[in-house]
Amino acid sequence: MKVDLFLFFAFLSQIALSSMAIASPPSSRVSLCEKGEATFFSCVLENKKIVSLCGDSDNLSSTKNGYVQYRFGSPSNMEMMYPKKHTPPVGIFFKSDNSGGSVTTANEVFFNIGNYKYILGYAEVNNGYLAVVKGKDEQQVFFKRCDKKQPIIEIPQDLSRFEQR
Repeated sequence: MKVDLFLFFAFLSQIALSSMAIASPPSSRVSLCEKGEATFFSCVLENKKIVSLCGDSDNLSSTKNGYVQYRFGSPSNMEMMYPKKHTPPVGIFFKSDNSGGSVTTANEVFFNIGNYKYILGYAEVNNGYLAVVKGKDEQQVFFKRCDKKQPIIEIPQDLSRFEQR
């Protein structure tokens, strides 16, 4: 009797799990950018959060016009937007090309909020990533790679939308 009851509950839990999988298919959306916006970088992180760098598509070569905005979270729960208002990227977002040879080339966009530096990047070795470091010694407080099973929108190498640092 105890074995039958155990099997019955195991069967019910299996049905519940499979119906949950059918009811909530994985999101196919890879960007938090809106329709009509340019997507400068976007990926689904290993923790299933989406990180995107969005902006207007009219001023792709200007650092002083238009806007760029960092977004983090999910389509149903935007956990962070920076800056809050649409603001030109000059003095806020910076681009760096960190080349350690053909194998370790990294393309990064970064910005600072207080003592924290947020780094969105793409490197052949690490795939895409989001890193957050603190202070002058840049102590790492957060690092997540982009999920390799999901598409990634890389930062274009020749993008002049951001100040070079």
